[in-house]
Amino acid sequence: MAGRPRNFVLVATWLGIYLFFFLRVNVYVLTGYMGRMDNPPRVFVVIKIVFLALIIWLLVGLAELRPHFIWISVAISAWSALTLAYGLVVLHLPDVAARGKTMVAVVMVLNAATAWYLASPEFRTRALQYRSERDRAKAGRSSHAAVQTSTRK
Repeated sequence: MAGRPRNFVLVATWLGIYLFFFLRVNVYVLTGYMGRMDNPPRVFVVIKIVFLALIIWLLVGLAELRPHFIWISVAISAWSALTLAYGLVVLHLPDVAARGKTMVAVVMVLNAATAWYLASPEFRTRALQYRSERDRAKAGRSSHAAVQTSTRK
């Protein structure tokens, strides 16, 4: 049985770290809340939990190499890379230190590499091969279990 494509674990791990790291930022954007975080509104906590559940759902689907989860991950990574590039190049952000700009550039490059890797034809071919072999193995196990159950009766 073919294993998962090479470098997939690194790419999935990076995507998970990126999404978890920016969880708070995304909750700010979704709620529009700009107050202090000493005592945040209850909706803040609910949205964080929902967003966390969505991240886990996405990562589990990505680990199973399902096509729609792969394309959602490509879209998230590409959008993140584009927005970071826009912020870095177009906005210039003069009040951000060079170290901050370097960190943004590194994150941008990693997001672009993630999108490129997950969208590459080689990855999609290996993912399809892995899924088909995995599905065949599951079907074989379930039919074997059905035969054992019917012979016991």
